[in-house]
Amino acid sequence: MTSTTNADICLLRAWAAGDRDAGETLYNRYFDVVYRFFRSKVPYATADLTQATMEALIKSDHRFEGQGSFRSFVLGIAVNVLRNHLRARGRSRIDFVGDDCSCEELGLGPFELVADDQDQKLLVKALRRIPIELQIVVELHYWEEMSSREIGVVLGVPASTIRDRRKRAKVQLRRQLERLMSGPLRVETTLVGLTTWANELRQRVGMLPSTMEHGSRA
Repeated sequence: MTSTTNADICLLRAWAAGDRDAGETLYNRYFDVVYRFFRSKVPYATADLTQATMEALIKSDHRFEGQGSFRSFVLGIAVNVLRNHLRARGRSRIDFVGDDCSCEELGLGPFELVADDQDQKLLVKALRRIPIELQIVVELHYWEEMSSREIGVVLGVPASTIRDRRKRAKVQLRRQLERLMSGPLRVETTLVGLTTWANELRQRVGMLPSTMEHGSRA
């Protein structure tokens, strides 16, 4: 267990015991990653689901068993919050394992990326058209720079399963980009540029609505 994880656990326990400063520190530390996780999938409910995740976190200090990083633990809670939200919308079985439904098919509302680069906009649109289980894997790998093992902890599956999903995700992402873009060279360039574009994409996806017009966080 890393020193950062130990420090976060101490903050969480202090927060649960009533230390508001500890809670604010932890909240600020993980707000962006949780907000970004929801915004690319459920833009109409991002703020509410982010808040629900942080509220669930404060009650969960006894459930952290030291597997993976604390960030994996927080995102695992976010996955459960998303699953419960989808169930409440009438999806009786959402486990993100073998579920072929995408954000677009689930009717989770349009998400328009604020960016000058048209290919980045199409990339995000393509992500929302692949199965949500694969979208999660791609985003956590590229945007959060998480390893297969870390993502496996988030989703509760072996690292080998995550590696397989990454391969399947790239195939399906290519298929969707081919439908959205003109020309195989443009598709290939976009796929090759995934890593290069990841940092800018994660920043844009994570923008709060009130700061989108200005292009930065307040």
